[in-house]
Amino acid sequence: MAGGELFFCVQNLSMPIFSAGEFRGPKNLRELPSFFGHRDNIDGYGEYSVKIIAEIVDAPLLSTQEIIERAEYYRQNGADIIDLGCCPNHCFAHLSEVISELKRKRFLVSIAC
Repeated sequence: MAGGELFFCVQNLSMPIFSAGEFRGPKNLRELPSFFGHRDNIDGYGEYSVKIIAEIVDAPLLSTQEIIERAEYYRQNGADIIDLGCCPNHCFAHLSEVISELKRKRFLVSIAC
């Protein structure tokens, strides 16, 4: 499922790898069973509601405006929830300000500290 260049993997690993000119395998995990010779079982696929979480890494080191800009970018690209990633040994002094601003702009917010 990797789309990148496999040259370095082919050179450095002592195991077979499908290389650039050869078949690469499925583009979607749902097709993995047929790749290995089994029946694709997609019964019930799509029955679940999924939320996409985007983490803003090292949020305490960013200004409120930088965090808002990143959150807007992530929302425009499909994120449903913005996770504020904290840093060990760093105070997030403007956390309440950031959360208030994100909530004002109708974001769903989580905090990973």
